[in-house]
Amino acid sequence: MKKRKYRLEMYEFYDHTGMVAHLEKMARRGWLLKQALPLIWVYRRMEPAEIHFAVSYTASHPQDDPDPVEGQAEFREYAAHTGWQYICSYQQMQFFYNEQEDPTPLETDPQLEVAVIHQYALRRHLRPLCGVIALQSFAFLSSFSWISFLLHPIEMLSAALFFLMLFGVGSRIIRYVRWYRQAQAAAEWGEFLPVKGRTLYLFNAFLTLSLLLCIFVLLYRDNQDDPQILLGYACVIGVVLLLFGVSGFCQARQYPAKKEWGIVGIAVFVACLILLSLPPFQSGGTDSSAQPEPAGPPAASLLLNLEDLGLENPDIFYRTTEERRASPFLEQITQSQYASSAVPELSYTVTRVRLPLFYSLCQGSLLDQYEDVVPDFYSPTSPDPWMALDAYRRSPAGGDTCWYLLCYENCFVELVINWSPTPEQMARIAGQLAGTNSL
Repeated sequence: MKKRKYRLEMYEFYDHTGMVAHLEKMARRGWLLKQALPLIWVYRRMEPAEIHFAVSYTASHPQDDPDPVEGQAEFREYAAHTGWQYICSYQQMQFFYNEQEDPTPLETDPQLEVAVIHQYALRRHLRPLCGVIALQSFAFLSSFSWISFLLHPIEMLSAALFFLMLFGVGSRIIRYVRWYRQAQAAAEWGEFLPVKGRTLYLFNAFLTLSLLLCIFVLLYRDNQDDPQILLGYACVIGVVLLLFGVSGFCQARQYPAKKEWGIVGIAVFVACLILLSLPPFQSGGTDSSAQPEPAGPPAASLLLNLEDLGLENPDIFYRTTEERRASPFLEQITQSQYASSAVPELSYTVTRVRLPLFYSLCQGSLLDQYEDVVPDFYSPTSPDPWMALDAYRRSPAGGDTCWYLLCYENCFVELVINWSPTPEQMARIAGQLAGTNSL
């Protein structure tokens, strides 16, 4: 028979009533709390019994001074005098148990208890949570693109997990603020307000939705780089688990808070250095020059080639490339035909919108994709020669290369050429790139 049990416990930091009810239930099953760590509580075997528990909050962090300060020492002496035995501490929470049938309440001043909980909340939870929301929102919005989101399942997964995180963190803050206001009102009447914790249910919902999203990514994955991206997510999760593990190790040995955060920071830094040294995370991990360039599709199989436009030179060797992507919302193909010498070259990307709902969003995303590099990258041009709804062009000063963005009824064409097209060539480009019903 095992004498120790480890359980994943995920109660809100202010849910002292939920913690007490759970500990009493575990005692009836024959398990007494021994140690509280981040997310993990350790229990020791005991004879099943009806035991009362209490959770008390301190104004200062116990790890700032492993030895109880004068106020805490007096409080624990008072608790022991009334039958409350100290078990352990976690951050600014202290756990006690009492074997008496009708013990004296450990906390007798609701207003003081609410004030201490709120001080603890600001220091250890609310401010860090707000910082997480701000950093995650900035990182997400600064790199968000509707084209990438609708085309790449891994981007959908990232966005969905971001909004799940935002909902989970935001709902925690909102629930606490509501409870705090109600607890303040109840404390004025000398009453303790019970807490209805829901963290575990939200966590299970988060895991379930995350699993469904990962299945969706695996079903619709069409990019060979996706496994590497998924590996990156797994490594990030590993670093987070390492953070909790090292933090629990430090708290188990009652290290001061500053020392704990220093050790955690060093551990995470070393873990990141190790990850960056692995081949999947090195951009120059393989010598591409030593590998032959893969052969592209035959020029005749391209949607549009230089021969169709009357520009191909039979004496020059041309290379071709092709990349296809598809999702339930968009379909995209990128093809190019080029040579090593200064001859006409052709490159284009055709993005077909399968759902008209996303047409305007994709158009805005294509127009803004270069704004961070070159403001006002595209300028409107006449769409009539291209037989398009809208047309945009960019011609850098002193260069021959021109960029075009052509908007048709259900698709977009991004065209890059190094010559000035004739009206006949414009019509041919429109007919062959925008006229196809399927890519």
